[in-house]
Amino acid sequence: MEKIKLLLSKKLWPVLFAGLVLPLDLSQWHKTNFLFKAAPDYSSDKKSITIESDDDLGGYFYPLKTPIKIDSETKLAFSFQVKRFPKVNIKLPFDKKNDDYPVRLGLVIGGGKEAEIPSAVKSRLNLSSAISNVLYFGPAQTKETKVFCGNSPHNDYAIYCVLPSDLTKKNFELEILEQLKKVKKINYSASLLGVWIFADTDDSESKSSVKINKIEILPASPKLKL
Repeated sequence: MEKIKLLLSKKLWPVLFAGLVLPLDLSQWHKTNFLFKAAPDYSSDKKSITIESDDDLGGYFYPLKTPIKIDSETKLAFSFQVKRFPKVNIKLPFDKKNDDYPVRLGLVIGGGKEAEIPSAVKSRLNLSSAISNVLYFGPAQTKETKVFCGNSPHNDYAIYCVLPSDLTKKNFELEILEQLKKVKKINYSASLLGVWIFADTDDSESKSSVKINKIEILPASPKLKL
């Protein structure tokens, strides 16, 4: 019996330690476009996702079959290259006039009190679990050199974290709870319900372009229960 357990542990360890790599094949995601606005152009070669926006708004959502518990060691690994930024000036406090990004990567989080989310958004995400917060990561040209976070200018459940970027390839690895707690008092056991990517350049009526190369959720140290 002990030998069987040991062999199983050796097989499971690299799988658990590798984390969850989200597919970059859009056929495995579902659209979350809005009827009142034209959608950006999305394309994928299964190794990357390219988003081209021209005064557009819209995206895709990837719901998880099983929510992932978020602890102090759970991280987001996000790799991308912006080819063109929208014409905005991103800084704190965030405001609606400059609320455009070449891509927003949104971590949809549950586990706490259900947030007051517009039905138009809830119907597009189509989750059976209640949403408590949404943590958005967006690349932007900024004078800041470190990631900075703040409240959404639109609602009280969303958090924006800006990834200082330029036109070169960027790789970010960030602890999820740490970013949440920069802005909100999280007093519940958080779980990741899904990942939302979308672009919006409608406020600035400008263009943007970005290529996503990796989205991965890195777990805490593996704890095997055999």
